[in-house]
This record gives sequence, C-alpha cells and structure tokens, in this order.
Amino acid sequence: NGKVEYILQVVEEVTDKVHRDREHYLLYNESEISFVLVGRDKKVIDFNREFELLYKSLTGKTPEKHGPAVDLVQPDRQDKVEGIFERTLLGETIQYELSFPMENGNSRYFKVKYKPALDSNGNIYGVINSQKEITNERVALKKLQENEARFRALVEKGNDILLVLSADGKPTYI
Repeated sequence: NGKVEYILQVVEEVTDKVHRDREHYLLYNESEISFVLVGRDKKVIDFNREFELLYKSLTGKTPEKHGPAVDLVQPDRQDKVEGIFERTLLGETIQYELSFPMENGNSRYFKVKYKPALDSNGNIYGVINSQKEITNERVALKKLQENEARFRALVEKGNDILLVLSADGKPTYI
C-alpha cells in the first residue's frame, strides 16, 4: 500500500512540472509583448520568441543569450540604457516611448518598460525589459489629428454653411 501512495505522489509531482513547463512555454512563446530577462550582472539571461522575432526584424541579426544586454541596443543608446539598468536594479520602474528609425526612412514606435525582476524572497534578481510595438497606433493617431485639423480649419475659416449629416440623414452639425 505504501508503494502505491509513493508512486501517486511522484506522478503528481511530474504532472505539476508538466503543467508548469506548459505555462512557461505559453508565456515565452505565445506572448504578443517581447521581453528580455537581464541579470544583476547586466547579461542577458533569457528572452521570449517575440523578442527574438522583433530583434531580427529590426537588426537582421539573431539575439544572443549570456552576453551584455546593452549589446542588443543601438550603439547611440547604450550609455542611456546602462543608466536605466542601474536605476532599475535599485528598484525603479522606467517606461517610455521609443522611435526606431528604419533604413527606408520610416520609423517604428515602441512602448518600452524596465522593471525590477524579483526572486521568491522579494530581492531584486535582475531586470525585465519589455517592448510593445505601437507603430500602427501612432500612425492612426497622426491621421486622426490631421483629419481633425483639416475639419477644424474648414469650419473656422470657411465662409460657406457647413452641414454634417448622420448615416440616417439627420443633421449632426450645422
């Protein structure tokens, strides 16, 4: 009887590990936000698939683990990012928007966040750096602002009577 309980306990522990591994797989490979885990030594510990794809699309290179995290940053931003790592390792969370110029003359835009990574005791283990592309949102906002400016200029500077109708033909602006 004791052997059966022991086997069940082992099976349960393996099942829990399989579930945890599956959850980690989903987190690393199915997230739409790219992220990098950096140790206190400022070396890359790990990154998810989304980061790898993003990095390749921006640089044409494959990111590497275990090297200095600043090597993954544009050369002209490395000093700034080094300072951000220092502040984050002291407990500060830092967020900003980043414009990444492309060779074709356009830019891609990102929300970037550096957050302390805590171990199970609440001590700072390293830094989690996440990036979410917001290029489409920025382009849509710019078009909306341009349309609003044109409409405002038409209303404020025009000499004609302006009438705006709803889809059902009712006036919404006169």
